[in-house]
Amino acid sequence: MGRQGFTRAIQTRAISSVYGKIEQLLLAYPSGLANVSKENVLERYGAIFEAFNDRVTFVVMGHFGERSNAAELARMAFREALAERNIDPDQHLRFCHTPFAGSLCKTTHDLHSEFVQDPFLVMETEFGHSILLEPIQQTNPENVNLAEQLAATEGYFIQPSHVLFEGGNFLIGDDFALIGKNTLLANEDLATKMEPQNPTRWLETYLRRTLGVRYVIWVGTDQPLDLGNFHSTGTALHQPFFHIDLFITLLGKTANGKECLLLAKIDLDEVDNANQDDLDRLKVINETLDQIENHLETFGRDKPGPWFEVHRNEIGGQILERESGRAFIPYAYNNAQVEQFQSTRRIYMPSFPNKENLEAKFCEQLLRLGFTQPRQIHNKFEEYAQNGGSLHCLSSVITRNRS
Repeated sequence: MGRQGFTRAIQTRAISSVYGKIEQLLLAYPSGLANVSKENVLERYGAIFEAFNDRVTFVVMGHFGERSNAAELARMAFREALAERNIDPDQHLRFCHTPFAGSLCKTTHDLHSEFVQDPFLVMETEFGHSILLEPIQQTNPENVNLAEQLAATEGYFIQPSHVLFEGGNFLIGDDFALIGKNTLLANEDLATKMEPQNPTRWLETYLRRTLGVRYVIWVGTDQPLDLGNFHSTGTALHQPFFHIDLFITLLGKTANGKECLLLAKIDLDEVDNANQDDLDRLKVINETLDQIENHLETFGRDKPGPWFEVHRNEIGGQILERESGRAFIPYAYNNAQVEQFQSTRRIYMPSFPNKENLEAKFCEQLLRLGFTQPRQIHNKFEEYAQNGGSLHCLSSVITRNRS
């Protein structure tokens, strides 16, 4: 007679945006670049290699053309680039070649899912294994199958989700998730079908259970922002920027147990090419950010949940003229990678040209909050910002060590 017993489902939770040492960092290389050289790699990622150094393993994913030897040549280029930065590629490189070329539209994702936060969220089991949570539907159809390719090549598990989401619109704390309200809007039809009387409650329950957190906190406005043809990155209907990781950074707990975070505020004097109409629109965005500050600071007082300590940090940017109207391109220092473990509090931040005063103030603010000297990464982030991303969008944490 066979042995009988009980089994239980593997418990998972979304990987933290702050807690634990970063162990594996995903970087996605654009497609269509079959002739990848060491120089190409260093131009694109050299500053990131230097900042993270051998503290992490770099998981590289990309499409390197159809020639049979293209992927291997690209692998060698990454190995040589890491070795030149005194990082052992045998220990600190994992390489995934996907047959999916990605989008050919340079105005969206630069030939491949360059913004690696978009396609999925990373979950972790109680044993520290990573699971990639991927929406069955995606706002960028070219991102479909990227998580599957990464899972198949590198041995991660994968879990599908019927809820539409983008990773940059989620920030995961200790027992809560901050989620941009555009996620609520994107799933309105599905949630209404599942629970017609209270679709928001259904979606919150689903997300709490899926993410493994007790509290879901929506970030944004109840009504769409009235900006006319002016907009910030992407189509931010209910939140000031396309993704909340462009203007919020989780920093971990304070000495009195509050959740500390940085919330951006636009310094109007540090926005290039702005006219008076642009400045008026930027004031509306700042007013929305003020409302978000008030919502977060009072959240734990109105009902059970985390208490937040909100600090404001100034950002600049530029105004670009586009076919759809004039657009604000934020220089988002908040789009950073943070790690906190034992007595270490460390942040990796993007650097932008001609904004030395803002960056110095940002670094001083972090030092006052107990962080070590921030690692500033100079990596042409002003170009990525024009497509709606920065460091946190270009690099996804696959594994953290929370021990």
